[in-house]
Amino acid sequence: MRVKSDNFIDLYRSIIETISLGLVVWTREGSFLFANPQAQDILSSSPRGLKNYSLLELLGSVEEKEKVIAGVLQGKRYRLHDVALQSPSGRRIPVDFLDLSPLGEGGDVSHLLTLFRPDEESIVDVMNPRKFLTTEEEFSLIWRGISHEIKNPLGGIKGAAQMLLRLSEGREETKTPVEVILREVERITSFIDSIGRDSAREDESPINLALLLKEAVEMATLIAENEGKKVHFSLSLDPSIPPVSGERDSLFRVFLNLLKNSVEAIEGEGEVVVSMRIHEDVVVRTRQGEKNLMAEIEIYDTGKPVGEGEEEKIFLPFYSNKPGGSGMGLFIAASTVRKHGGYMKMERKEKGKSFLIFLPIPAGR
Repeated sequence: MRVKSDNFIDLYRSIIETISLGLVVWTREGSFLFANPQAQDILSSSPRGLKNYSLLELLGSVEEKEKVIAGVLQGKRYRLHDVALQSPSGRRIPVDFLDLSPLGEGGDVSHLLTLFRPDEESIVDVMNPRKFLTTEEEFSLIWRGISHEIKNPLGGIKGAAQMLLRLSEGREETKTPVEVILREVERITSFIDSIGRDSAREDESPINLALLLKEAVEMATLIAENEGKKVHFSLSLDPSIPPVSGERDSLFRVFLNLLKNSVEAIEGEGEVVVSMRIHEDVVVRTRQGEKNLMAEIEIYDTGKPVGEGEEEKIFLPFYSNKPGGSGMGLFIAASTVRKHGGYMKMERKEKGKSFLIFLPIPAGR
């Protein structure tokens, strides 16, 4: 971000004062300049009380905080997960993430920007859907109850179908549809189990993202052809990007789900562009303390755009803007990416939209 801090505050005051994240602007020297109402609530202090507060104090026990600040002053952006900040009174504030970004003009960093979200931000505010954040733990508890109620009748259906299969020996006209029923029961059961798993990284291994994306595009091409759509797929993949660590099938389902969404959004004819690069301006500190660069995958399509204000809601469970949609695909995709140490977002474009997936590249690769 390369704008003056005072212009940034004046131009976007109405936005930064209403977003659900804490936002604080600091001088180049790390002195306090501005905090939105959310940051004031999180830090339990007013602008007057923050007057003598510094960025170093905010970072509290964050490891190598001086080096992090020095990196931001050189134009880098950092995202730290699961760290603890410190309020002016010395209170420890656990946060889900902390973003540190440079502000300035022409490559000169004049101010620093911090964005953070405390753990308690996961509490649902039903009066404000833009603040509605459902945690994976909460969803897991809900899903266990739902899956139990679904599996009970499925067990009955499977048992009855197996009995019919035994009775249909020698009668192909009966045997074939019964076999279809059994296959679909297994498919639904497998899907339910895959959602309920606590970890998406049971079979972690090095993954070549370029090859995985090519496979997903090949499958999406067949889907588009079967739907009678003229979709042109193009790829721009940096083959030098090192492998990431993760569960291959889970990430394949993420990419294929996003590509299928792109195909569905295109009416008749359109374009899907898949690109990948190393995002050198974003460094993520893992729970193990490692500093990782991020691989950025972008899936852009020229299809129907999402409505204004849906960027946040689109990843919520059971929310869908498609007729008959379950509202689970993007929630599961985002959850899988988070379990791989990354994050995902959607951006509205002048024509169409882009999904951006960020995955950490293991240190030393």
